[in-house]
Parts: sequence; structure tokens; C-alpha cells
Amino acid sequence: AWRRARARVKRRAKRTKEHVNYCAAFVVQGLELRAQDLMHKQYCGMVRKRCLRVTLCLCLCVFCLFFKRTIKKIAKSPTQVAFNVAADFALNGVDKKQSRKRGKEVGSPRNIYIDLGANWAQTLDLYQHILKKTRAQSIPNQNFTIFSFEASPYIAPFVEDTVLYRNGLRDVPPKLPFPPSGSSGDLARLMRASGQGCPETPLNALRECALKNYKPSIDKLKPLDYLNSSQLIRQRLGLAAITKDLTDKYVFIPAGASIQESWLSIRQSKLGMLIGGTTIRHKKADFSNNDDSYFPTVYVRTVDIVSWIRQHFTPKDFVVVKMDIEGSEHDIIPQLIKSGAHNLVDVLAWECHPKGDSCANLKQTLLHDTKIELLVEGKDYNGW
Repeated sequence: AWRRARARVKRRAKRTKEHVNYCAAFVVQGLELRAQDLMHKQYCGMVRKRCLRVTLCLCLCVFCLFFKRTIKKIAKSPTQVAFNVAADFALNGVDKKQSRKRGKEVGSPRNIYIDLGANWAQTLDLYQHILKKTRAQSIPNQNFTIFSFEASPYIAPFVEDTVLYRNGLRDVPPKLPFPPSGSSGDLARLMRASGQGCPETPLNALRECALKNYKPSIDKLKPLDYLNSSQLIRQRLGLAAITKDLTDKYVFIPAGASIQESWLSIRQSKLGMLIGGTTIRHKKADFSNNDDSYFPTVYVRTVDIVSWIRQHFTPKDFVVVKMDIEGSEHDIIPQLIKSGAHNLVDVLAWECHPKGDSCANLKQTLLHDTKIELLVEGKDYNGW
């Protein structure tokens, strides 16, 4: 009986082992079939994607062959500026590693004008007036390359169109339906020339009259989404690394000047659009008017202007900086001196926005610790 029981147990164990092996083999075979099916689907998907890419490339080639003139016209439109700049950046073959080595002399020396606060593009050529007031000498037989910065997203589209026109990518200059002034005094001059009949004094009466006349046109201003792009700003900043002649003499960077790459909140006053003021959030406007109103608060990108100057310019370059940035100079100038980038700037034309006695202290620091030739707006040159 014991032998029979032992044999019975062995037979059951053998059958159980066979069942387990069969089930395991079945599961493994099923997994292999599933894996093969997935690989087949992935392969087919990859083939389909490649076929689609090839088809799109062929269609694009055919389109380019038959619509050359149309493409040339599109390339001149403002909406294609990002692609134009990217192509120009790629074709010039910038060596980023060399551009970041400060002190390494690459290419010939250049004349550079950095316009921090372009406003309505009145200051794009201000360097010509500045050079007449300064003792510094620019590099002879070299054209100036202008890098213009403007943070306001409501002003940036006009500056963009103006730069396109200056670079020959637009047939006619852009026009504003109101006078593009830079200050209350400038507004009075422009209103007098336009014959609007607004009183020049007191200033509040002038501002109220101008705002009443032009507010419907100001309300129509809208930002362009493609200008508020990190990639576009990065590409345009990279053009400073090109030491040979740029295709475009004017380069517009739609961003604010700062000491770090970040975001800036702007609460733009509609009256400020007429007198050249951009109001940063939580900062009171420089004027008071019951009829004034504000655009919705927007967030724009800022550029580390000090690092950009250090990385892309050399002591051989002649650099003129115009600075009108609504108080940000109190952060940028100390960082410029601390980093040693002030040695790369030959002329600084600025308007200091006071915070107590800080403007006097900042001016004294510039005169004592740097060799920059300093010009003050309204005293040494006309800012508009």
C-alpha cells in the first residue's frame, strides 16, 4: 500500500510538472507573439512617418519651384521676421565657443550702438548725435550695428516694422495714428506742429487734450505674440557674435534690459504711450490724470544685458550705450562695474530716474571708478 501510494504521488507530481511546463511555454509563446506584434506596429509607424516626411519635403520643393516670387514677398512680411533672423544666424556660421571667450580677438573691430529703451524708434540713430557731443572717436571706415531693446509689447510691433524698413525688408515706413513722442515736452512740440490746438501749459491740460484726441487709436494697439519668444530673442542676441558685416544693420530685441534672464510685469498707461513712459507693476506713474487708464498687465522677457556685453564684445570694439530704462539703471550699472564689463563700453548716454540721491551717487561712481565718457540726456544731448 505504501509503494502504491508513493507511485501515485509521483504520477501526480509528474502530471503537475507537465501542466506547469505547458502553461509556461504557452505564456512565453504568447509574450513573444505580443512583442513581435508591437515591434511590427512600431516599425510600420516609423515607416509611415518617414514616408510622410519625404512626401512633405517633395511637396515643399515643388511649391518653392513654382512660387518663388510669392515666397520672396512672404519673406518680407513682419510675421516671418523670426525665420529671417534664424536663417541669417545660421548662414553666417557663428562659432559660439569663440564668441564666449572674452579677450579673444575675433575678426575686425566694430562700431556698436546699444539702444536700451527704443520707445517709438526715435532713438535708433541717436548715436550720430551723440558722437558729435563726445570726445571718443569711433572706428573709421566702419558702419555702426544697432542693437535696439524695447520692453513694452504695445510699442514693440511698431519698432519691429521700423527696423524691417530700415533693413530694406519693408517697402514703406510704418505710421502711427498719433505723435510718437518721448516726453511731455516732446509731445507739446509735436502737438504744436500737428495743429491740434491743445494748450501747452499747464502740462496736465496738454496731456488731457492729447489723450482725448488719440485714445481711440491707442486702444487699438495690440502685442504680437511671436515677438514674446525666448528662441527669437536668443537668436537675435546671438547676432552680436558675428564679427563680419551683418546682413541687417539694425537688430531689434523685444525684451527688457536687466541683470538676469527673467520676466517683467508691465502695467502700461495709455497716457504713457503718448509721453514715452512704461510703468512697471507696483510702481506709481510719473503723472496723474483722472481720464487716464491702463492696458492689462502683461509679462515680458528680460535679458541679462551685462553678461551679453561681456560675451559678445571686445576692448577693440567701439561701443556706445544709450540707457533710458525707467529705473533699471540702478541695478545694471553696479553690476556692469562689478563684472568688469564697463571696460568694454566707451560712451554711456543716459537718463537717470531718481530714487532719492541715488542718481548723484551712481553718477559719481561712474566718473570715479570707470573710464566711460558719460553724457546726460537734456544737458549733453537731446534724447529725442
